Amino acid sequence: MVGAYKRGVKVDEDAIELVAMRAGSVRGTVVDEATGFPLYGVQVSVQNVLGNINQNTLTVETDDDGHFEIPNVFPGDCIVNAQFPHDKPRVWIMANEESAVTVQEGATTDVTVKMKRGATITGRVIDADTGEIIPYASVGTSVPNNGEVRDF
Repeated sequence: MVGAYKRGVKVDEDAIELVAMRAGSVRGTVVDEATGFPLYGVQVSVQNVLGNINQNTLTVETDDDGHFEIPNVFPGDCIVNAQFPHDKPRVWIMANEESAVTVQEGATTDVTVKMKRGATITGRVIDADTGEIIPYASVGTSVPNNGEVRDF
């Protein structure tokens, strides 16, 4: 049997000790990076980054003043992400260079998420062989971790 650990200290190999931790929370405001004005209707999510913690992503939507609070977050290092729901016609991306926060046991972590306007894609998709317009075609871009934009 592998020895049990209590916060990094090995205990008797025959004993199993469970240590309950109080969840924390993440609260804050989502603002326009350029103006500082709050953004409402933004989906903010928090996910614990510990590989051995199987926690779902927790998501809420900002209120009319751009505020949000996400309760019941497992303590530790977390990633905060923000985006407008896909059904809202706004093109914004997160401006924060660092979206990592550390949630303390039983405490509230405050964060300000800055977003900036992205770009709008317009045009027509045309069949290369026939020259005909392809109706209802989907076009988009993605931004991988290195910041390079690629079409898909």
